[in-house]
Amino acid sequence: MSRYISEPVVVSLQHDYRAWWTTFPAITACFLERVQPEYAKREIKRLWNVTEDSDTERFQYYYSFVEEVADVSFRTNLQNFWKYQDDDTVKNINLLQLARNVHPNMTLLVNVSQTNKEVQWIPVITEEGICLTLNSVYAEYQFLQQEIKWKQQELLKCHYHSGQCFVRIDSSSNVVRYFVHSPYDIATAISNPIGEVMPGEELVIDFKVVEIQAATRVKALTQEQRRCRYPDEWLSNSIKMATCVMRTGWRASGGTLRFSSIYLKTWPNVPAYPNALNSIITLTQRRSLFVLPFGLDVGILGVAAYYITRLKKPDPNNVVSIFGPDPWSKESELHPEKVVKCIAHRGAGLDAPENTIQAFKYCVERDCHFVELDVRSSRDGHLVLLHDQGLGRLTGTDISDVHIMDWEKIKNIDIGATHPNRQQFKEVHLCLLDDALDYLLANNVRMIIDIKGEDKQVVNGILKAFSKQPALYRYAVVTSFNPFILYQIRKKDPQVVGAISYRPYCFSAQDYDAENGPNNPRFGDNLPVQALLRIADLVHSLLWRWSARWCAASAVLLHKDIVSPSEVQYWRSLGIRCAGWSVNRPLEKLYWRGVLRAPYLASTLLGEPDVDEQKRVEKRSIKEVD
Repeated sequence: MSRYISEPVVVSLQHDYRAWWTTFPAITACFLERVQPEYAKREIKRLWNVTEDSDTERFQYYYSFVEEVADVSFRTNLQNFWKYQDDDTVKNINLLQLARNVHPNMTLLVNVSQTNKEVQWIPVITEEGICLTLNSVYAEYQFLQQEIKWKQQELLKCHYHSGQCFVRIDSSSNVVRYFVHSPYDIATAISNPIGEVMPGEELVIDFKVVEIQAATRVKALTQEQRRCRYPDEWLSNSIKMATCVMRTGWRASGGTLRFSSIYLKTWPNVPAYPNALNSIITLTQRRSLFVLPFGLDVGILGVAAYYITRLKKPDPNNVVSIFGPDPWSKESELHPEKVVKCIAHRGAGLDAPENTIQAFKYCVERDCHFVELDVRSSRDGHLVLLHDQGLGRLTGTDISDVHIMDWEKIKNIDIGATHPNRQQFKEVHLCLLDDALDYLLANNVRMIIDIKGEDKQVVNGILKAFSKQPALYRYAVVTSFNPFILYQIRKKDPQVVGAISYRPYCFSAQDYDAENGPNNPRFGDNLPVQALLRIADLVHSLLWRWSARWCAASAVLLHKDIVSPSEVQYWRSLGIRCAGWSVNRPLEKLYWRGVLRAPYLASTLLGEPDVDEQKRVEKRSIKEVD
């Protein structure tokens, strides 16, 4: 049910081919040589009354200035204007008009498959400088010729039955850098051009268009559910923001340059910021106290602190050694036996008493060489394998907290007393972490160490274990629901492979599933405390992804009911492994193996495809012997 709620979209194929029209992408073309020499000579003479014959040195000086103005962009030369700072002769120059006046007047001829369609290049100002664009809705906000009233051109389209659909642009005598993008997008300084076409060269690019048409009712879904935005949604939100940013940028630059020694203003009729005179330090050499708006300083400090304190990732070879190759990689196809599929949750705690040597032996006997175990500390500092805070669920006793008890008092308690298979596993006792590590490493078993205690004894004990047994760097992952615990461990030893565990409502509820939501509240009899914990759950849900990256986690362990294909792909795009817990039903295991292609933690090895196949082989062998 949760998967339907998160992705309630049904896909069907429309057979009405006559209605299939495809919109061409937009194209932005930027000349690499943006100064026409004849135009530059004309402007230099008009502005400074200097010619190449009258004063060669001054002419070359102004010619270099014109080139800098014409080539200005965020990608290249903004830092070169400092040399003209004290030159009074370049004051009161309309730089935008100057760049337009010297720009090459070349026409790129365009032919399109859509017959009887007139195509016009639109001059625009971009972060790349002055460029030309066609088939762009956003050109309205970049339009260079402000003196001309804007008129939106109809977007180029191609019909399904038209045969070959193309846009052909003839090369010119100038080098052209082309950007191909959505009609609802713009080329920026960080955009990657598809290529630079030299004079006489030909660049052929083939595009495959996948167009999805949705029913009207799909728009009623949230953007997260349908995983897309309609053009009008994009325009109504992002364009307003982009327009605001663009106008703010022009005002800021206008205010900056108005009080500098370069020129009066950049953009005609653009008001400058009132504080520009006091805010400009580099150009005016004046210093003053600049106060940020309320709350913005805190946000900037928070972001700065995040990036400054963010940890480094461990050796990627150790991550691969533990988790195997990426299930989506070519290596996984060549060596499927190396791909991690099943991880025994608490040592397959439904089949054998959890977190015990007997449980780990049970896994090894069934060829499961990846287990998860939980660690807490006793009062005298021993690290004990135990999930719960107390022993009530496992033993039926009233011991509510092992952290207030010494190891000697709890080590002989039978923790298999209430287990369904207690007849098979008799007199099972708690296990120390060191004993478990010795057995697991001796049998080449990889492990996830889940820290349940949140005290310094556990943190120091984990660090001591890695220092004592270096093989753990290649065999063990340390995880915790508390990112601060994981941060403490990885800050002291960055080579420890870490993981963040997460499930919804972990503060306010002891249990959660998709069908019932949060249940078994932690403080159900204290409503104020329970309400505060719900608020903590909300904050946690917003920040846990950032905490994973802050700790440089190599994996995330998520509750199975919140994992979808998009969730797996999100973490994979960040180079972080995604695993789910607890996946116990055979059908769910097949779903994780075949669809999600991600490892899962299982509390039982029953219904495990590998184990079932091993049993069938063993049965056939027994029959052959008989």
